[in-house]
Amino acid sequence: VRRGDPNLPDADSLSMDYSTLQTLSDTLRVGDFKATVSVWQDREIIRVEPGYAEGLYGAAVDIGTTTLALYLCNLDNGDILAAEAEMNPQIVYGEDIMSRIQYTITNESGLETLHKAVIQTLNQMLKRAAKSASIKTDDILELVAVGNTTMHHLLLNLSPKHLGRSPFVPAIHHALDI
Repeated sequence: VRRGDPNLPDADSLSMDYSTLQTLSDTLRVGDFKATVSVWQDREIIRVEPGYAEGLYGAAVDIGTTTLALYLCNLDNGDILAAEAEMNPQIVYGEDIMSRIQYTITNESGLETLHKAVIQTLNQMLKRAAKSASIKTDDILELVAVGNTTMHHLLLNLSPKHLGRSPFVPAIHHALDI
């Protein structure tokens, strides 16, 4: 995400996030048609704020089988503003990845249960980190998540059932931008 860069791409080559588009007219008027624009990957406007806004924040998350770790960062200078860690809430459904894969296979809503558990915990961690850094959660414009293949599938609400038997074929095996 970049802001204030005089070398941004031509406006005609940028798309705009739908939720940003929904508030664009009001935002521009509030700022007397002066605005700060956040651009993701040099291709998509993801936020327009009235006037001049400082602070560009992101979160790095490690989704471990046992522990979730989150670091809130200032994307302008790389400073870590807050850190959070919590037990992975999925552990009550299985202590290891094979048990969790089995849980999604044998329980009709198993995948949804494991997905929601990690999402709810990450949202709580983001709220605590933002509060600790004296920012709003809406100010966090980017999140990068890492973890093993099963943890990726559960985070993304993708069935991990084919990870539990040979051949072990993931639904996705490369980085994904959402």
